[in-house]
Amino acid sequence: MDNMDGLKFCSYNCRSLKSSLRDVHNLCKLYDVVLLQEHWLLPFELDMLNDINSDFMAFGVSAVNISEDILKGRPYGGTAILYNKSLANNITVVDCHVPRMCAIMIDTSSGPILLINVYMPTDLSDDDSYVEYIDMCTKIIAVFSSSNAVSFIAIGDFNCRPDSRFYKIFNQFLIEHDLVCVDHTLLNNAFTYISDDGMRSSWIDHIICSRSLGSNFTDVKVLYGMSLLTIDSYVLICFARCLIIHDHLLIVETDGISLHLPGECNRRSC
Repeated sequence: MDNMDGLKFCSYNCRSLKSSLRDVHNLCKLYDVVLLQEHWLLPFELDMLNDINSDFMAFGVSAVNISEDILKGRPYGGTAILYNKSLANNITVVDCHVPRMCAIMIDTSSGPILLINVYMPTDLSDDDSYVEYIDMCTKIIAVFSSSNAVSFIAIGDFNCRPDSRFYKIFNQFLIEHDLVCVDHTLLNNAFTYISDDGMRSSWIDHIICSRSLGSNFTDVKVLYGMSLLTIDSYVLICFARCLIIHDHLLIVETDGISLHLPGECNRRSC
């Protein structure tokens, strides 16, 4: 991989890595950093992430706790980040201590930038999920604040559509911390999720960043269908420019890809 060609990110809600290995392997051929949500792996299965592509290193967190020999938590979750080995010297893994997110620090000439991969809670129309959503927003900022990053980007499944009660939390989160929702700035009337019956669609996947990075993003697209994957998908893509890693000028493509697969049991909110 030639970094001078640009650094490319993609974010994929794979809903079971074991059933999406071919798709993730293909994504590794096209992108430098692959962010996964809902890999559904148990803690002792996380090594599988490093076997997907020989050119990639990986780490992840499971949504299940087996520390006491008893399964705790729901298997339908977990996050992971895979990155090309050529970037290893410029990337540091950040421990978030939360299965709903994981992060890396990217070394740039303007200072370290934190990239966070998120899988936010689904709205179950109860108080617990509401409180958990607020708590996750707090934890995102806590990870950034405790790091030495000068700015951050968070990409993934935020599970909030514009007319939902979670969106009100999401919007207030952006205002309080001077963040920008890149896809809302550059897109109109998009959707990144469609129900299995095809009757409902919503916009629940987002790219947010520190305001200082907002102007770096020049284009956002939603692609409905992607030929490299084995089944139909919906893809959210964004492009950012002029991040510099050490002495290499990079035209950075951050491709936030959200894939929702019709015809299967979908555990995501719609």
